[in-house]
Amino acid sequence: MKFYKLAVAAVAVLVSSSASAAFMTYDDKMAFQAAAGTTVTEDFNSVAVGTNFIGTPLDLGGFTLQRTIGEFGIFDFGEIEGGSGAFNVDGTNFASVQTATYIGNLVLNFDEPIFAFGLDLRGFNDLILRTSIWLDDDEYPGLTTVASNDSLSFLGFTSDTSFTSITFLANDIAGGDSGDGFGIDNIEYSTVSAVPVPAAAWLFGSAILAMFGFSRRKARV
Repeated sequence: MKFYKLAVAAVAVLVSSSASAAFMTYDDKMAFQAAAGTTVTEDFNSVAVGTNFIGTPLDLGGFTLQRTIGEFGIFDFGEIEGGSGAFNVDGTNFASVQTATYIGNLVLNFDEPIFAFGLDLRGFNDLILRTSIWLDDDEYPGLTTVASNDSLSFLGFTSDTSFTSITFLANDIAGGDSGDGFGIDNIEYSTVSAVPVPAAAWLFGSAILAMFGFSRRKARV
């Protein structure tokens, strides 16, 4: 009976953990991929170098990519570059972007609601967070740290609430126009909800259930 109660408690932990895990952020790509399950990937390698997405959305199949036009009209900094670009991620094509209030923002609009999103970033910040990320109309809560200008990082999330747009929004710093120049690559997204239970909960629950099974086997001997 004791182990039966423990098993019930383990299941309760799993259920409650799953219910509370409505939004999870990742800075590790492998952990994100395990949580997101099957994803669609866009690596820009089939897009011609020099393709521009300033003002006019670039259709990439399941979503569009656009660098909006800012206060001062059309500027550069919104095109596909080759692997030799300063902000390249893995030596292949990538999207080179700059955001600023006078230049514009980066916007991704998805054809279907998505529940998971991740991408590689290089040079996103130079120790000052000049860009915020918004999922539809809500600010992304996981962007709490910034990296050096030449670093490579991963940013991802899973959610049980779907989103159809992601915006890299330029922030004003100390009342002046400011922004970031960065490269993005290997965008992954999923249209299927897949919010994982935290690893600790799974381990605890599995251990309790295993003990319960061992107890039942022992009782039958």
